[in-house]
Amino acid sequence: MKNLLIKLLGVGLVAHLAISTAVADTVNQRQYQQLQRIVQGIKSGELTAPEAYRLTKQQASIAVMERRFKSDGHLSANERFTLRQRQHRASAAIYRGKHNAADRN
Repeated sequence: MKNLLIKLLGVGLVAHLAISTAVADTVNQRQYQQLQRIVQGIKSGELTAPEAYRLTKQQASIAVMERRFKSDGHLSANERFTLRQRQHRASAAIYRGKHNAADRN
């Protein structure tokens, strides 16, 4: 019985670490993809320099928030929700910037 309990705790710990890592990877992957969209917008001329600067600053702000949330070694459900909300808003801002009628000369 004691060995079974130890094994279950071990499996639970491994599963928890895997889920935490997967969540962190998802956040980082999305950050990377959004930065790639900004770079592509600059190269194609869809984003003006001020738009690109603002969007890049927004991504940096999300990265700082993520580091602050992870400082205790754990991302809570509320922290994960907040990060995803900020990423959704940033994604929408990138889309708006790339599809608006701003002069890109």
